[in-house]
Amino acid sequence: MIKSKLGRLLIVDDEVELVTPLCGLLSEWGYEAVGYTSSKDALETLKEHDFDLLLSDLVMPEIDGIELMKAAMKIDPHLVCIIISGKGTIQTAVEAMKVGAFDYIVKPLDWKLLKLILSRAMEVRRLREATRDITDRKRMEEKLKTALNEWRITLDSTTDQIMLLNSEMEIIKANLATTKFLSMPFNKILGKKCYKLFHGKNMPPAECPFEKMKRTKEHVEAELYLSERGIWIRISVDPIFDDKGNLTGSVHISKDISAYKKAGEALKWRLEFEKTIANISSRFVEDSNVDKSINAALRDMGILNGASRAYLFIFSEDGTSVDNTHEWCAEGVTPQIDNLQNLPTEMFPWWMQKLRNREVIHITDVSKMPEEAKAEKEILESQDIKSLLVIPLISADKLAGFIGFDNVEETGEWSEEDLALLRISSGLIGNVLERKRAEDELKSSREQLRNLSAHLQTVREEEGKHIAREIHDELGQALTALKMDASLLINKLPNDQKQLIEKTKSMSKLIDATIQTVQRILTELRPGLLDDLGLLAAIEWQAEEFQKRTGIKCEVTLEPDEIIIDQDRSTAIFRIFQEALTNVSRHANATTVKVNLKKKAEKLILKVKDDGRGITEKQISDPKSLGLIGIRERVHLFGGEFKISGIRDKGTAVTVGIPLVGETDDKNTRR
Repeated sequence: MIKSKLGRLLIVDDEVELVTPLCGLLSEWGYEAVGYTSSKDALETLKEHDFDLLLSDLVMPEIDGIELMKAAMKIDPHLVCIIISGKGTIQTAVEAMKVGAFDYIVKPLDWKLLKLILSRAMEVRRLREATRDITDRKRMEEKLKTALNEWRITLDSTTDQIMLLNSEMEIIKANLATTKFLSMPFNKILGKKCYKLFHGKNMPPAECPFEKMKRTKEHVEAELYLSERGIWIRISVDPIFDDKGNLTGSVHISKDISAYKKAGEALKWRLEFEKTIANISSRFVEDSNVDKSINAALRDMGILNGASRAYLFIFSEDGTSVDNTHEWCAEGVTPQIDNLQNLPTEMFPWWMQKLRNREVIHITDVSKMPEEAKAEKEILESQDIKSLLVIPLISADKLAGFIGFDNVEETGEWSEEDLALLRISSGLIGNVLERKRAEDELKSSREQLRNLSAHLQTVREEEGKHIAREIHDELGQALTALKMDASLLINKLPNDQKQLIEKTKSMSKLIDATIQTVQRILTELRPGLLDDLGLLAAIEWQAEEFQKRTGIKCEVTLEPDEIIIDQDRSTAIFRIFQEALTNVSRHANATTVKVNLKKKAEKLILKVKDDGRGITEKQISDPKSLGLIGIRERVHLFGGEFKISGIRDKGTAVTVGIPLVGETDDKNTRR
């Protein structure tokens, strides 16, 4: 019953900041407005008092707007309900309309639109009350028709396609967006099967959401690709039931999401692109096998952009020829790398001119290459290439080769993304090749230095041996003769020549000391034991001499008693042993040295361990530690292993392992 001038309104919203000013405004407009923030309180009031309109928020903590509207209409079937919300969608609006809402208003409220809607709603309220009077039925129907037309205007304002289907999937209602999408007037689509119009098929597609909705009788959403139109759409389907709960049809809302899909695919490709570049970069940093890393990079690049082949060509030093050094082929594609070796660059002048100008070679259709590229066209067609993309490979600011993709399946454009992938990968590979060249040069330089060092060591040993022999043969014999003459002279001198006898004896002692000095020099130049009795005897002798000279106890263990080894390795082991003892005497401050020499798994292992202060990591890596450097170089010469470690105040351990390659039965190189 309408008691106020314009009508009696029940306002329900959990935001008191909206309810209070809204009630005040409606009162100014001439309405009698009662506001509540509790849905339950509002329903209790509705049971006791009459209202013409219900304005309810959609999302509330106790009861949402749609459920409140259902409960309110059970209390008063003639109540006109309007939903207000800032979080709704077209789907929500349709749901509200299906359960009886008159209209749907979005926050923030447009007061002018609200006033217009309230005016129309009050007309509907009056029409509903007039249904009690048969004479007013016709007027009510006209008013309802007007309201429905206005509702249609609302639906026609959206760009989403909205359709009402019967249980046979035939269109019985559709908004303007649907007719525009189908490019057909409504009278041409009325009664037609929706799948026939949307998919161009006589049967619903397997992924049709209507079929799933029929089974579940619940809201269903799906994304479908319309191949005839080349677009993606998102469809939501809601069931419609009669009073007995029977499914009578459905409401379909569809939206073109091609732009979203394209953006999603672009983002996905970009993520894959970044992942591929990261993988390529990390391989080049972490894996020392450059060829393996390049092949893996070509594989990743080819898979990402769907190429038939990805390849790398490198020019010779003088630029007169080119080799296909690396290649990746998709499954089923014939490799060409073996056919593309040592190719004279003069065979393809057009191609080379573009590369020298550092231009991108982008061929969308090989069959349409220019006349000046006739030679290149023949080569490409012989490999069944339809299109390709190639860029120069620059290393150390020079043209080093080229890298590219080709397609043997079809002609077509290569995208900017493909070009970006090629450019970045080319830069990475160019840097890696430059690094490899520098590493090879450094390695070669180191090898030359090591060879020079080995040669100098050999020359030094040979020179020492030669000098020792010369001293022994010449100076040694002369000193021996002097000793004999001095002894003879002492015996021949008269007994009364005491001063002369003492002088001669002093001279004899000096000759003895000189002989000992010569013997020490001969031993340092080349220990005779090493050549005469072998490595084991030389090590035992050196240990005894070290103990006598330094007072440091030296314990030697030799396993087995006899070891057959060539002279070069024997000399190297002995010199390493000498250097290790020298380091002990100079730096270790030790009291005991333990020496172990043994043969294990075709390898000779020498270990020298002291109980001194212990070498530090800083001392081990010190470039001025020439003794350690010398040991490393001697070991490296024979492909051996060298390890040194120290523990503070517990000593230092030096371990050397040298393979026994080139063993001989020569008696001069045994033991």
